[in-house]
Amino acid sequence: EVKEAVQFVSDLFHKHKVCTPASFEYYHSEASTAFAMKETASMMNSSMMAALMYKKNPNLHIYSAPFPKGKQWKGARTYGWSIATSASAKYQDEAWKFVKFLLSPKIVREIIIEKGKTLGPRISVAKTSPMLHQQPFKSYIEAMEKGYGWVDPPIKEWNEIKLCELDYFLKVFLKKATVEEAMEEATKEIDVILKERRES
Repeated sequence: EVKEAVQFVSDLFHKHKVCTPASFEYYHSEASTAFAMKETASMMNSSMMAALMYKKNPNLHIYSAPFPKGKQWKGARTYGWSIATSASAKYQDEAWKFVKFLLSPKIVREIIIEKGKTLGPRISVAKTSPMLHQQPFKSYIEAMEKGYGWVDPPIKEWNEIKLCELDYFLKVFLKKATVEEAMEEATKEIDVILKERRES
């Protein structure tokens, strides 16, 4: 399934040419600007980014992809960067109170919805937003309502694994490797990372 997914995205770039070759080397801000200015036809990102696009171009018409479905699963990451506190924090009680304050309905409504012009990570607050029925946010609402989604594995090597995946995905997109070659090499490197974790 991973190979099929990488091939699909690669075909979007190279076969169907949904964006210019120069966009392969865009930073996130450049990619979002190019999409907002209609220089590219699609962008891989959270549907929550629609708010940023609308700020850059109020007349933009955005459609988000349907909720992803696998053969045996249905889900997607929704708020992978949500606020949290470490179990080893020096002032755990104070840190947790601050997290609860930031994610309280009042603050989410004031900062994320009213000022950020996007939906927040609380379904109860999101449902009060005037943006609730805008198409780009529908898949996000579905994820929160039905509990679809997952969080990153709680291992310190996860960022290293993600960077490894990204490196080989880019090699495919830049035509420096085939999907098979990239996935085979990525699997080898990730196996080494996990092996070192088990042995440490």
